[in-house]
Amino acid sequence: MKKVIEIIRDLLNHIRSHQPYTTDDSWRYEYDRPKWITTHGRDGRKEDQYSQDLETLRVMIYQIHHYQHIIHTDESGRDINNNKLIEERKYEKPE
Repeated sequence: MKKVIEIIRDLLNHIRSHQPYTTDDSWRYEYDRPKWITTHGRDGRKEDQYSQDLETLRVMIYQIHHYQHIIHTDESGRDINNNKLIEERKYEKPE
C-alpha cells in the first residue's frame, strides 16, 4: 500500500508531465470522469489502474479550477451542480 505522501508526489509529477497548460485547454475537462471510466472501462493491470487513478485526480483538480466543482452528471447527462447539459467528451477543440 502506498503512503499518502507518495500518492501526492506521484500526482504532482503526473500533473507536471502534462505541462504546459493553458486556459484554452478547459474544454478538455468538461466531462464526468468517473462516468467516462465506467463507460470505457479499465485495462485491468494494476500499474495502469494507478495511472488512470492519477489521471482522474488530475482531471478533477482541473475541473475545480475551471468550473469551481467536480463535474458529476445525472442520468440525463446534466451536471448535478448547475443543471448544464454535459455532452460526451470530445477529443477535438470545439469551434
